[in-house]
Amino acid sequence: MSRFFKWAELPARKDVYTYEGTTRWGNHDLYPIPLKERTYGVMGFYSYYLVSGISISGYSIGSAYVAAGLSAQEAIGAVLVGCIFASLNACLGVQVGIDKSLGFTVATRATYGLYGNLLPLFTTLLGNLIFAGINAYYGAQSISLMLGAVIPQFAHLANTLPANAAITTKDLISFFIYFVIFVPIVLYVPMYKLKTWMYPSIVMTTVAFIGLLAWIVHANGGPGPIVSSPIQASSKDKGFLFMQLVSSTAAVWGGSGDRLSDWSRYAKKRWTPYPALFTGLAITLTLTATLGTFATSAFYAKFGQILWTPLTMLAYIQETSYTPGCRAGTFFAGVGFLTNLIYINIVQNTLSFGMDFAGVMPKYVSMTRGAMIVTVVAIACNPWRFLTQAVVFVEVFSVFSVFATATVAIVNTDYWIIRRRKWKIPDLYKKDGIYWFSHGINWRAIVTWVIAVVPAFPGFVGSMQGRTTGVDYRIYQISFFVGYPIAVVTYIIINKIFPPEGLGIEEELEGPPEPVIEGEDPEKLSQKEAGLVKADELKTIEETS
Repeated sequence: MSRFFKWAELPARKDVYTYEGTTRWGNHDLYPIPLKERTYGVMGFYSYYLVSGISISGYSIGSAYVAAGLSAQEAIGAVLVGCIFASLNACLGVQVGIDKSLGFTVATRATYGLYGNLLPLFTTLLGNLIFAGINAYYGAQSISLMLGAVIPQFAHLANTLPANAAITTKDLISFFIYFVIFVPIVLYVPMYKLKTWMYPSIVMTTVAFIGLLAWIVHANGGPGPIVSSPIQASSKDKGFLFMQLVSSTAAVWGGSGDRLSDWSRYAKKRWTPYPALFTGLAITLTLTATLGTFATSAFYAKFGQILWTPLTMLAYIQETSYTPGCRAGTFFAGVGFLTNLIYINIVQNTLSFGMDFAGVMPKYVSMTRGAMIVTVVAIACNPWRFLTQAVVFVEVFSVFSVFATATVAIVNTDYWIIRRRKWKIPDLYKKDGIYWFSHGINWRAIVTWVIAVVPAFPGFVGSMQGRTTGVDYRIYQISFFVGYPIAVVTYIIINKIFPPEGLGIEEELEGPPEPVIEGEDPEKLSQKEAGLVKADELKTIEETS
C-alpha cells in the first residue's frame, strides 16, 4: 500500500544529520533536534510566556469571575495562585526537552506506548483543531476593526448573508484575509525562529491593552462599580468560585506548560527556560487580568454594556463613536490584537497539532504539513458556529482541560517517578523496544487515564443538560485538583504492582553504524562513503547537526 503513497512521503532534509531519516516511527521533527536549531535563550522563553499571558483570554478571565461574585482582589489573587500551579506543572513538563531534546509527542510514547499514545494525541488534536478555528475567527474580527477604521464603507457594510450563516459579510471577508496573512508565516517561519517575530507582537498587544483601559477609564471618569462595589455572594459560594478560578487558570494556562518540552528542546543552555517559568506567566497573566477587570468595569459604567473581550468592546466603540480619534485607536488596537492572535494560534494550536499529527504519521507528515492541515480544516469547519451556542462551547472547552490534566499528570509521573528521567531513546522509534509494551499499548497508562477522567464526567453531562448544581458539577469545575492527584497516585500504585519492562535503562540516540544522511541512499553509496566515514567528514556532520 505504501508504494501508492510514495508521492506523499516527506522530502529529505539535506542540511542536518538525522538518526534513521524518515520512517514509520520517526522524521526530523520527532528526533532530537540539531544543535544549530537550539536558538532559544532567556528572552526567547519569556516571549513564549508573554504571548500566552498578554492575551485576549487573559484580559477577560478576571472580570468574568468578578461578575459572578468575587471581588476584584479575590479574582486577581485566584489568577495568581492558578498561575503558580501552572508554572509548577510546567517545571515538570519542561525537563524532557532539556534532558532529551525531545517534545511532548514523543514523550507520550514512552508513557502510553507507540500505539497507546493515540488516545492522548487524539484529544489534543481535536482540541487544537477547534481552538485554531476559534482564534482564526477572533483574528478576523481584529481585521474587521482595522478595515472598518480605515474604510468607512467597510465599517458600514451591509450584511448580505442569511441569519443561519452565523457570520456577517464583513467578518467573512476578514476571515479569508486572516488566512492570507497566516499561511505564509506557518510555511516559511520555522519554529526555532519564531521568537524574533513574537517580540513586536508583545509590545503592540501590551500598548493596545493599556490604551484601551486608559481610554475607557478616562471616558468614564473612573474604573466603575464592579471594582468598587462587587456583587455580594455567600462565603461558601465565594470559596468555591475562588477554587474554580484557580483550577481553570491552572488547567487552561497549564496547557502552555504541558507542551513546553516542544519548546525547551530549542534551549541554548539547560537553565535558560527557568526564569520565564517562574515569573513569566504569573506576572503577565495577573497584570493582564487586572487590566481587563478595570476595563470591563469602566466600560459597563460608561456604556451600560457588559462586554468581556477587548474585541467586542472596540467593535461597540467603533460602531457608536466613529470619530477620527476612535478610528485611529481601533486601528492600532486591531493591529496589536491581530499579531497576538496569530502567534498564539501558531504557538499553542497549529504547531502543536502539526507536531502531534507528525507523531501519528511521521512518514508523510512533518510539523509544517500538519500545521497546514489544521489550517485548512479550520476554515472548512466554520469555527464561528461554535460561538453561536456559547454555553455548549464553554462546556466542551472545559472538558478538554479534563483530558489534558489526566494526560500530563501521567506523563510527568512516568518520567520523574517511575522512570526517574531515564529513557532508552532508540526504542521510541521501533516496534521491538521496551516502549512497545503489549501490542504497542501501555495498559497501565490507559487505565489510569480513564480512572482520572471519570470523576468529571457526571458533572460534564449534567452541565450539557443545563444542570449546574450538585457535587458532581463542582467536581467537574475543579477537575484540575481532582484529576491530577488521582492520576498521579493511581499510576504509581499500578506501576508498583505491575512494573513495566526496562525501568532504569538509559541509552542516548547515537546514530546507526552506517550514518544515514537524509537525501542519500546508503545502499547506493560505496563502502567508503557509507560505512567508513572519515574523521573530517564525521566532524562536518556533527557540526551541521
